[in-house]
Amino acid sequence: MASEKPGGLPVPYGAESIDAFLEVLQGRRSIRTGFLRDKPIPDKLIEKILEAARWAPSAGNSQPWEFLVVRSFEIREKIVEIFKTQMRDKIEIEEATRASAAA
Repeated sequence: MASEKPGGLPVPYGAESIDAFLEVLQGRRSIRTGFLRDKPIPDKLIEKILEAARWAPSAGNSQPWEFLVVRSFEIREKIVEIFKTQMRDKIEIEEATRASAAA
């Protein structure tokens, strides 16, 4: 429920909503190890995750994303290798840029 400012204008998010949102942000963690690679994720959980992602803010509310659910372990491993290669390339480029800027 929206409350009102003293001038009568609606305030869409009360302090309680902001506190709850802040608690969620402070409690989130990135998990990079320990996945159960051979344990499938239930469709209902995937649907909830995709629903949360769909509601994420975007510039101009354009929501310019597409989501893919990759269930194949082999394809996920290929994606990981591509990512690692790109990260190594990015680091090399940044190091070369810093070195030439310092010279």
